[in-house]
Amino acid sequence: NLVIPYAVGHNAYQYFERQGGVKHSMVLLRDPARAPSIREILETRRNVKQIRPQCLFVPPNMDQSILKSTLNGYQIIEREIDILGLNIEVESGSYDVFVKQVADGFSGCLIPI
Repeated sequence: NLVIPYAVGHNAYQYFERQGGVKHSMVLLRDPARAPSIREILETRRNVKQIRPQCLFVPPNMDQSILKSTLNGYQIIEREIDILGLNIEVESGSYDVFVKQVADGFSGCLIPI
């Protein structure tokens, strides 16, 4: 069973992960409402070097400047996943569309070709 380590911008994906039976290897930002401290940035950089995540899942509104400074040049596949379903029209079948959209975002990076 191949496990690809991945990171999340923050812990917004936990409910989907629980339902899908997957678990992130690390979280970049503990609190997306505030900028990380220098201590948190350095800790995250150490974790990135140790864990070497292949994918990073972030919401559409994630601050790219914070991601860049936190990752410090680490090359990673970044996927934007709208965990709130903001771009989905509310109608019959919307939930299924939402779940498929999130699942496609994850599988696009985590399932080897």
